Amino acid sequence: MTGDWRGAAMTAFAVIGSAAVLALALVALANPEGLDLKEFLTVSGLLMASAFGGDVATGFGGTDFDVAVSVGAYPLTLTIAALGVGSFVFWRRVSRLNHGLVDALAHAARASVILGILLAISSMVTRTSLRLPDELSFIGMPNVQGTLGTHAVSTGALAAFYLFLTCTATCLRRGDWLPARLRNVRDLLVLPVVGLGAVLAVACVAALVAATVAVITTEVLRETSAIALLLATLPNLGFSMLFTGGGAAIQMISRSSDGSFDESSHLTTLAHEVSIWVWLLPLVTALALLAGAAGVVLYSRSAKEARGGLLRWLAAMTIVSPLLVHFAAVHGHVRGSDFGEEYWANITAGVSAWQSMLLTALWAFVAAVLATGLIPNLFREAAALSYADPLSWPQPQTSHGPAQPPPSH
Repeated sequence: MTGDWRGAAMTAFAVIGSAAVLALALVALANPEGLDLKEFLTVSGLLMASAFGGDVATGFGGTDFDVAVSVGAYPLTLTIAALGVGSFVFWRRVSRLNHGLVDALAHAARASVILGILLAISSMVTRTSLRLPDELSFIGMPNVQGTLGTHAVSTGALAAFYLFLTCTATCLRRGDWLPARLRNVRDLLVLPVVGLGAVLAVACVAALVAATVAVITTEVLRETSAIALLLATLPNLGFSMLFTGGGAAIQMISRSSDGSFDESSHLTTLAHEVSIWVWLLPLVTALALLAGAAGVVLYSRSAKEARGGLLRWLAAMTIVSPLLVHFAAVHGHVRGSDFGEEYWANITAGVSAWQSMLLTALWAFVAAVLATGLIPNLFREAAALSYADPLSWPQPQTSHGPAQPPPSH
């Protein structure tokens, strides 16, 4: 097996190391009472695995029953930080060794395999056995035993997939090693990515401000466990604020063997039941999408490029919105049997995906229309500056001598 396995291992260890450090710090901040060292490391390992999509699963069994419960939620602060560190280390390594595209992708594949193996091993190590107190026998549940952990194979596979996707996207930073068609695709994606990054940055800053105000004004949120949870899920909160402010409903959807249950809450309900300050969320949505549209225009080099970039950004926001909703949501699954009768339930809590997609497209369209107002003045001024500075003029080449200077005025 040839290749730069040492550099790939450095990338993988940078990812898992940064996720582990953040997980340990957040669990220490939460300061759960009664945890010994083993339990502290187990909880940290579960949080780290969750950052890469691992569902926390537990199962119990007794004399006449068994039940399996799994909960999936991304602590996106850890996810984004860990993959960001991985992207940085990966790019430094392939740039230093002057890799071509094929070598860089091979390096990404090796790093992803190593990370997947490390996460799978971590999941197996942190899986722990549970035994409920014997006192439960008085309700007919004697000798109840179970396990708590994450699924090793799925966690490792998801971690490998996310790192490979991140490294592949990082490779697009260089255009000179891409084939012509891929280079054209890369050029088309630059402006939408800039606009999307601006939107998500504003949403995360708004979430940080909202979380800070909530901690200051709400006594129950001053608990260290609540602060740790807010820090771990700031991007989740930001994405939810972005789409809820756009008019999408927060939903609780349950499908079970006993029937279905749906509950939705829009801004009016949230303002009545949570806080009147919820009415500021549309302002957050407007500012975020205006920042994204303005970023596209300001990053463009011509009026034509700006208009095309706004259209592609509008399409990107529409496509990406359901994905962001998925990553910000909480999913739960229950399966079991009681005295031979089987039951199941699937529960999802988060913002409505289809409402987020449609309403975000509408808000982004309005923001794009407003941003086009920047185009005439911005590029007219740029053209005027170019005309006034002779050094900025293109120098025509002739077959009879050197380039001729521009005419004097």
